[in-house]
Amino acid sequence: MNYKIFEDYLDYRVYENGDVFNVKKNKVMTKYDDGRGYLFVSLFKNGKQRNIKVARLMGLLFIDNPENKPTVDHINNDRGDNRLINLKWATRKEQAHNRRLTTNNTSGFKGVYPENRSTGIRWIASLKAHGTLRRRCCNTKEEAIIKRRELEIEYLGRDYIV
Repeated sequence: MNYKIFEDYLDYRVYENGDVFNVKKNKVMTKYDDGRGYLFVSLFKNGKQRNIKVARLMGLLFIDNPENKPTVDHINNDRGDNRLINLKWATRKEQAHNRRLTTNNTSGFKGVYPENRSTGIRWIASLKAHGTLRRRCCNTKEEAIIKRRELEIEYLGRDYIV
């Protein structure tokens, strides 16, 4: 599994799954909840402690941020899921948009849901952009995820799912 080393804290390895490994102690660091669901670790250097959110650490080390966005967003809204695939740089407005779209979502992907929740035979990819709701029917959940991404790129100019 790939890892990176935080340049200010050379005794720690940060892995793509969100684990932080302490080289000196030869163990994975314990993650603590900040009371709002975000996980953080305590890093030490020269006897000084620095608490840092795991999502932010992941963003700083693994995710390019050419637009200099200020926050790291959890795509699936699970603040404890700090896998690289679940994180992206975002503005506060983009985070609010993501939270709103994933509320009550059963598929795990915003804008993707079964046409009939009990059978899940056909899937819907939907996107509301510029005041218009766009829906596409698909045969599988995977097709609907792909179609949702295509809609985002076409109408919003970017892929918000990742």
